[in-house]
Amino acid sequence: MTDEMNNKVVIITGAGSGIGQAAARLFAEAGATVYGADMDADGLGHTGKLIADQGGTFYSHRADISSVQDMRGLVARVEAEQGRLDIACNNAGIAGPLHLLEDYPVEQFDHVARLIRDYHEAKSRHDAEATMSFFSRDNLVYSDATLGTVSSWDSLHDLFSLYMPAWGEGVSYATAVLGNEHSAVVVLRDSPELFGAEILALAAVDFGGDGKITRWVDYWDSRHFGLTLAAQMRTPLESFPESFGEENTPGSADPEMNDLVERLITRLSRSDATGAGTMFAVDAVLEDVTTHTAVRGRAAIERYLTRVIAQLPYGAGASVRRVLGSATSGGFEWVNPGSEAKRGISAVSLDGDGNIVQMLSVWDGAMVGDQTLSMLTLAALEPSNN
Repeated sequence: MTDEMNNKVVIITGAGSGIGQAAARLFAEAGATVYGADMDADGLGHTGKLIADQGGTFYSHRADISSVQDMRGLVARVEAEQGRLDIACNNAGIAGPLHLLEDYPVEQFDHVARLIRDYHEAKSRHDAEATMSFFSRDNLVYSDATLGTVSSWDSLHDLFSLYMPAWGEGVSYATAVLGNEHSAVVVLRDSPELFGAEILALAAVDFGGDGKITRWVDYWDSRHFGLTLAAQMRTPLESFPESFGEENTPGSADPEMNDLVERLITRLSRSDATGAGTMFAVDAVLEDVTTHTAVRGRAAIERYLTRVIAQLPYGAGASVRRVLGSATSGGFEWVNPGSEAKRGISAVSLDGDGNIVQMLSVWDGAMVGDQTLSMLTLAALEPSNN
């Protein structure tokens, strides 16, 4: 940042934590007036305190970035209070088909984003009936791939009705939706107050022709949640389900996403780290929630895969369970009978040339030993003789 940021007016979405919070602090430190948007009011408050302590100017604005109305309200507020907007840092967002910004079909953006937002709002209110209204009553298969549970509409309704009233006063919300109106990978968080520990999950979601959810599968790392409690809740291995309803739900991923995933998983499963690496953009990010790693850049990703592909759960021996999403964003559920962690999910976003710009994976780290997990994490560090 240089003096050219002095007195600039900036909007930053997702400013309540992580990259958005760091960006807000940097812009404010450089002299900009920062408006931070996020659904997490407490997070925005913390960001504001950090910036105030460093002598900067920060205004909080609680908003849902998936809501066009909320975003228009934010811009209108900034223009009314400051007379202009110089920079918009769109740190948080929903991924979908690529268009020029001025040509982006708002109605397409709204359809899935609003459904996912409203679903999580109902869940956060502990409103079982409202939550169930987003699911297809006739065709739903709702699963938890970490705990090994599979529910129909009726059994899920009974489960929510029984346990939702006892949930804590936390919130559940999506941070990204990668896909389209047919299928998507949803990146979501449950705050610690809801279940006693923060959960970062990726969900595989299919939608029916009426817009209702027909298949939902949660994938998350139970090490983040607590090994003892998760073990008490998990279905015994001998009874763990082999499938999560994919055989009864017609595939709806875009053919281009199907093709990309087939090429990628073929190379990963054959331990072809070089071939897999060529599918990433030069400035791509390979992130793994379970190992707490983020490898940046095509060359570094290829070197990392070379070091770990034999032990990586979505590496040697892996195959595809199901592909989801549009031509430019989505992901795939995978299985690997030869790995200690036998199932998981990876979300991918592509650039205009069809290269992977981001790949985010999660699997249950409780299924592997500490030594394997440590190796996968430490391998993200470049060796001294590289």
